[in-house]
Amino acid sequence: MTKPLRKIHVITKTTWHCLLGLSEYIGVPLLLAYLSTYLAPIVGENCCWQWIERAAFCFTLYEVILVGIRKMQTDTRKDALLALKTAYEIAELFCETDTRAIYDGLKVKINQALDNSVLNQLDVIDSCKNLMKYMDEKNTTAIKCGIINIQHAIETDNLLWNYTLFLRLFKK
Repeated sequence: MTKPLRKIHVITKTTWHCLLGLSEYIGVPLLLAYLSTYLAPIVGENCCWQWIERAAFCFTLYEVILVGIRKMQTDTRKDALLALKTAYEIAELFCETDTRAIYDGLKVKINQALDNSVLNQLDVIDSCKNLMKYMDEKNTTAIKCGIINIQHAIETDNLLWNYTLFLRLFKK
């Protein structure tokens, strides 16, 4: 039997997530602003205001770049998972109808996905390999479980968009 989640664990995990978020939203722009002083030193009467402007600029630049990268990563993964879910649903149709044309067409698509020229993550590649086994065995139960797992992964990835870079890297 598992132990119940204690309040202290919730508090420490929330504190850890807040510290990661703050370090990214405050620490990284300030570090970038500090490093930018080597290229263009801040001098003059309004140096405090110049620091604020430079930190705001660095924050904006960092977030624009980061949002673009995160959006591309998330969209690429969502696309791969959607294609995988479609393949699993087609495989389920094959198992129900035993139509050879469906099997042959899906096998070609799976082989394209497994080709090195397609950039898929390891879990997607493993799922494609498993799908081939499930189709050969006509294992509809495993195919239906795969569809459920893929749908869960799609929904989970939709939530990843809200995480900061540090939370995506360090969240367990």
